[in-house]
Amino acid sequence: MRVVLALALVAAAACAEPRSPRCKQLCAHEAACVEDSSAGAETAFDEGDCIAACAALERDAEGRGAVERHADCLAKAGADCAAVLACP
Repeated sequence: MRVVLALALVAAAACAEPRSPRCKQLCAHEAACVEDSSAGAETAFDEGDCIAACAALERDAEGRGAVERHADCLAKAGADCAAVLACP
């Protein structure tokens, strides 16, 4: 039984989506603004889903461009959460 469980855990880890440090940073910045805003209660924002989607986009050229543009927008927005939440 332990062997089966160990093999299942190894298989799950092998299939796990890679987590990009940049995506973690971008999504954390966005999540903080969603939590701080009055829209936070109305907005369904899942930081884990954000990171997974961002990492998936980074894996292809077109998606990578979208992540770059979003990262630039967040960098320009800085601590202005209204600007962060307006980023495409």
